Amino acid sequence: MSGEKVVGAIVLAAGLGERIQELSCHKPEVSLYEGGPSLLMRLSTQIREKAKMPLLLVAVNSRFGCSAAKRESYEGAKVMVVDTPSSLHTFYHAIEEFSKEKRTGHVFVSMVDTVVSDEDFHSFVEFCEKELAPEESAILTTHFIEDEKPLTVLLASDSQKVLSFAVPVESVPEVVVTAGMYVFPLALLPFLREAVDSGVEKMRNFLALMVKSNYSILAFTIEKSIDVDRPQDVQSARDFLLKEQEQERDVKLCCKDTVKTASSIVSLEKSI
Repeated sequence: MSGEKVVGAIVLAAGLGERIQELSCHKPEVSLYEGGPSLLMRLSTQIREKAKMPLLLVAVNSRFGCSAAKRESYEGAKVMVVDTPSSLHTFYHAIEEFSKEKRTGHVFVSMVDTVVSDEDFHSFVEFCEKELAPEESAILTTHFIEDEKPLTVLLASDSQKVLSFAVPVESVPEVVVTAGMYVFPLALLPFLREAVDSGVEKMRNFLALMVKSNYSILAFTIEKSIDVDRPQDVQSARDFLLKEQEQERDVKLCCKDTVKTASSIVSLEKSI
């Protein structure tokens, strides 16, 4: 199947992050290690450099909006300041704002506190662009469960199609949970508006409503992601990324050794 282009990205960063306030900053500004990029900065870099797509809109709350709007690193991305009761409402306002540009296709949506490896990030976007039909959506799922309230996902046995959400862990052969990244068709806006107007308040409830209403959602599963929701999650994310960096370094060293070995063989053959 030939998928549609993901035309851009929206980052939902309007949550207040009360449980992480002891770190003396709002959640989008949380840095995983001293001197390193903030959560928002890291995600912005992944979107632009790893997925090669434009970051079009960042939704933040009023307590964070002023500082975010002034940062040069978000130049080219519209910063929308909005205070909403849930991530679904933030998503709705962001998509509504985004739709004013009369774009078509799919849009990438991520919670600011989702941390995944660069490789997994790129693979998810690539999967969406290759596999999604115009009317289909996709969610990132993971085997790693450390969230306080994980949203379990039941997948079809012969495909990556989502059959239902919030299923009992003991009732499924393979447990995966949502990981805070999504790709939706922009044509979904009328259905989203109807859901919000009818009182649907949480993203998990909206996803369940989509499946119940026969909207097709595909899942792309990775081994691990981190949801930075509590102070202890910062250390978990830090350890996760350090391990990723070590693996990348080992691969580069291995490649260098392979090149050296190949060069030595060529030199030896020439001398014979």
